[in-house]
Amino acid sequence: MLSHLENDILGKTEGLKALYEAILWSCDTLIKKNWKYRFILDVDSTDDPTNGIQEGSEYNGHFKSECFHPIFAFTGEGDALAGVLRPGKVHSDDG
Repeated sequence: MLSHLENDILGKTEGLKALYEAILWSCDTLIKKNWKYRFILDVDSTDDPTNGIQEGSEYNGHFKSECFHPIFAFTGEGDALAGVLRPGKVHSDDG
């Protein structure tokens, strides 16, 4: 079922746009709920090791493995706001 979500919904521009808008809406709601006047945004990349041949998986010299190199955004309290799956050889500060 997860592959249907990835391919049929998130594999299309409309699906990604809807997901992005839902994330923005939930971020706005979280900020308003907690009466925030200051917002801390923590952006980090990490490795996501892969097995076998997967589209977008590439060798990353820093992590010394075949992987994806996603980047994530979190609030100062650790709530996930957004993430972008990137190819393995992308540099940490790209995007």
